[in-house]
Amino acid sequence: MAIVKLAGCWDTIWLPSPAVEYDSRWRFLVIGYKLAGIYMSPVTGLDQSFRTPANPSELVIEVADIAEAIAANPTLVPVLVDESSPNPLRTFEHPTNVLYLFGRTGLSFLDGWQGLSVAVEAPGQLSAWLQPDQAAAIVLYDRMVKSWL
Repeated sequence: MAIVKLAGCWDTIWLPSPAVEYDSRWRFLVIGYKLAGIYMSPVTGLDQSFRTPANPSELVIEVADIAEAIAANPTLVPVLVDESSPNPLRTFEHPTNVLYLFGRTGLSFLDGWQGLSVAVEAPGQLSAWLQPDQAAAIVLYDRMVKSWL
């Protein structure tokens, strides 16, 4: 069975709290795609008590830096999802066991990245306006559809 995890950055500017962001943006992806975990940066002290312990996959592990999520998962292939990547999603082959990495909207983390990367294609410059959770939904859907082929 494949292991799929996400790592991303909290929107500390536009959203009122990590709890609101998780519930409104990330929860569907974690539950719907049966992810093995989610890491978020920076550490905010998110209170885990609002979640039911019956679903441990919903546990959000906060890290100071996305690099910590990579270090904590040495058996997973890290894949940076970045609009500046030269690798379009339509031709991307998803690793079996993967940690997808998401940054902040319109801010590329590709400079200096030595691993795999993939770009979500959108008309014109719209890919730079995708919210990280929107890009994650597209990547996870693409992974699911390609697994059916």
